[in-house]
Amino acid sequence: MYKFCKTEESAERQRKFESALLLMMQEKSYGEISVTELCQKVGIARKNFYRYFENKEDVLCAMLDHTILDFSRFDAPESVTFTHSPKEIVQFLSYWELQKPLLDALRNNGMSTRLIERVLFHAWQQDTGFLKLLGDNADPNTVLFAVSGIITLIITWHHLGFRQSKGELASDIYRLMTQPIVSITL
Repeated sequence: MYKFCKTEESAERQRKFESALLLMMQEKSYGEISVTELCQKVGIARKNFYRYFENKEDVLCAMLDHTILDFSRFDAPESVTFTHSPKEIVQFLSYWELQKPLLDALRNNGMSTRLIERVLFHAWQQDTGFLKLLGDNADPNTVLFAVSGIITLIITWHHLGFRQSKGELASDIYRLMTQPIVSITL
C-alpha cells in the first residue's frame, strides 16, 4: 500500500508519480510501464520511489483514491447543497466528466473495474462525497449498491462518449435512487 504523506513536499512528489503514470498510460499499456521508466519521467531516483510506494500498483491505487477523494473539494460552477436533486447529481457528473483522461487511460488498459473497486472501498469507508448524494442515514448495503451502480453508469457514459446529456443521466440516476427498481408482489 502506498504511504501516507506527512508533508506537503512528500504529497507533491507522490502526485507527480500519479500524474506521470496517467500520462504514460495514455501512451502505452500499463503492463509495459516499469518503475524505472516512471522514475525517469518524474525525475526522481528509483530508490526514492520506495519512500512513497511499494510498487507500480500502489501508484495506480493512489491516483484512483486521490481522484475519488478530490470530489469533496470539487467546486462546480454553482455552489449547491446536497438535497438529492438532479442538480447535485449533475455536479457529480461534471466532476467525472473532467476526469476523462483518467477514464480514457483506464478504458484503454482494460482497467475500468479498478475504479469501481476503489470507489466501493471508499464508499465502505464512508469518507467520500457519495454519502452526500445518498443522504446521511443510508445504510451500508444501500450505499454500496447505489455507489456501484452510479459509478458503473458513469463509466458506461464515458465509454459511450458522453452522448447522453448530464441532465438526462442525472434524471435517470435520481429516478433510480428514489423509486423502486422493480415492483414485487408477494
